[in-house]
Amino acid sequence: MILDYLKFFFTGVLVFILPGFSLLYLLIRSRFKFLKTELLVFSCALSIVIINFLVLLLDKLNYSLSASHLINLILLLIALPLVVSTFPGIKKSKHETAESKKSFRIPKSLALRRRQFLILSILVFACLFISTKFLAQDIVPNNTDLGHHMYWVKLMAEEQKIPDYTTSDVIIGEHIPFAIISIISGVGVMSAFPVIFSMFIIMLSFLAVYNLALRIFQNQNIAIVAFAFCGFLYVISAPMMKFASGGVVGNVFGNLFIPSVLLLFYLSYQKRNSFLLALAVFLSIGLFFIHHLSTLLLAFILIFVFLIQLILDSYFDNQTKGLKPLPTLVKWIKLLFSPACLAVFLIFAVILIFVYTPHYIREQAVETVVKDPIKDSHQGVSLNSFISSVGEWRTVLGVLGLLSFAFFAFKKLFFVKQGMKNFSKLSQATKNRVIQVKENFNSLTVAIILGWILILLILSFWPNLLKIDLPSRRVVNYLIQPFCIICGYFLIKLLLDFKKRLNQKMFKLVALVLLTSLCLNGFSDSMVYFRDQNQFAQTVQTYHAAEYLKKSTNKNTVILKDHANLTADSWLKVFFLRGYDYCLSRTFDYKYEDPTSDRDPCPFYMAIAPDSSAGLECYKKTEVKYIILAKGYDNFFFEHSFNFSKVYVSDSVVIYKRKG
Repeated sequence: MILDYLKFFFTGVLVFILPGFSLLYLLIRSRFKFLKTELLVFSCALSIVIINFLVLLLDKLNYSLSASHLINLILLLIALPLVVSTFPGIKKSKHETAESKKSFRIPKSLALRRRQFLILSILVFACLFISTKFLAQDIVPNNTDLGHHMYWVKLMAEEQKIPDYTTSDVIIGEHIPFAIISIISGVGVMSAFPVIFSMFIIMLSFLAVYNLALRIFQNQNIAIVAFAFCGFLYVISAPMMKFASGGVVGNVFGNLFIPSVLLLFYLSYQKRNSFLLALAVFLSIGLFFIHHLSTLLLAFILIFVFLIQLILDSYFDNQTKGLKPLPTLVKWIKLLFSPACLAVFLIFAVILIFVYTPHYIREQAVETVVKDPIKDSHQGVSLNSFISSVGEWRTVLGVLGLLSFAFFAFKKLFFVKQGMKNFSKLSQATKNRVIQVKENFNSLTVAIILGWILILLILSFWPNLLKIDLPSRRVVNYLIQPFCIICGYFLIKLLLDFKKRLNQKMFKLVALVLLTSLCLNGFSDSMVYFRDQNQFAQTVQTYHAAEYLKKSTNKNTVILKDHANLTADSWLKVFFLRGYDYCLSRTFDYKYEDPTSDRDPCPFYMAIAPDSSAGLECYKKTEVKYIILAKGYDNFFFEHSFNFSKVYVSDSVVIYKRKG
């Protein structure tokens, strides 16, 4: 057991940190200096994309995805950039300008002081402790989404090739990272590694939020509080560790890539660095092959951010000679059409056309999204649903923070605009003040905060405005990251204002009451997910029943399972590996009542009324031979039926075989 986890952790570092770090060392180190936390996050995100593309290329060239092939190529990926970086002319850039040299100077505002480092370290440790405590309760994998994903992972690991996807609901890029870990380390998916790896990605997403907040606000305190809001106070709730346990893999990756891409776009524009923008585009393309919902939302966010920045910058059109407007559009065009970015677009075109086209593109799944939402769950969330997803304190502080941030941003805009109209009449001191506010105003920071939050609010509450058919509550989950950042901004501003207005004792009392209230609310939100008893026994019994069915049946045997009540039922397909849709499944009753669904009612009738005319007709049509049910749920009629015999029973699982 210990050896397996050592191999797992070694594989994780080898595959998902070192390749990205090596490439960053070659391409970026002479052009920009990342913070250590940024380097870790970008190395991992870049490694995931590189490994995904490498596996797709190997499969296209008909190379087996064996451990030896993968290890050799990954070692080559790590070593080659490091060797090339020692070549003359590459080791030190000869084209560094005075502007680019400034990129190597880390501002003092970004440096961690000793007390801040201690607080951040405590938050990280507490986050790990709480997360581990929660995940340990369900460390034996049993959740539905995780079972669906691990079917493809196990299939890929056993066949050592890319499987033929039969559904557009899942994407190859979600599964390759897990499959590579399984292939190289030898650790199977029926273990804790899928949950641990997801937990690692989520922890990096917390650091990505911290990095973005730090860069755009240039304030360690705001960044640390932003980390606390997503990586400490509400760390268990969705889309945090609950998604790691549940196997919501696409959202887990999306929460890492979206803030990382936004940070790279911000840095590339601020530093006029086309390589950083090329890296942002490359990660965006990588997300395109990992999760379609995250990619679509990222595209909307970037469009809104760009439009808001253009509007803000155009506000300064009427300037005097002393104030030059930022040519926003021209700068973006120059960066976007740089050789580095064009090379990335070329790589994307080659991969998309000649190597691999995502299944959801081939099946035109995008067309099913761009339309008026029909389902109730796609027509916007209620305020209560929004608050339950985001959290009470995050909602309150987030809304207040957004209003406060927008107010002060537009106050500065109005001050500069009015000053420019009467510039010649102003005193020299006022002129200097106008110029200073204008030069210090960062339109991209305002655009990122407003664009990121506003578009997701629209898609969460009023998707009809944009004619986008998406699950509204899932969209709300993407709002948590920007809300954490704006909560950090508002809370620090609020405490600073209290500190100015109150004496020291009163300030400490107010701060203590506020922080205590925050902690109680955040922890209470997380603690509801802790259970006194785990489901190990029920899950293991389902696994044993699956082993029995695997030995007693073949690929032509039709099996019906009870998804509504049976623990870990989606993992049956992982045992069988007989197709993604193998095993008919009786789902929750309310789904059969959905008028917009064309769901087959036969599994429902066969599970709850096996001897009814509808049930018998369905058995005849489907040729179901075995039925696996949760003991004590809907098995009364099977016990008294002459058409079925009990062939397997445990404390929580029972299997019936149809006679004849």
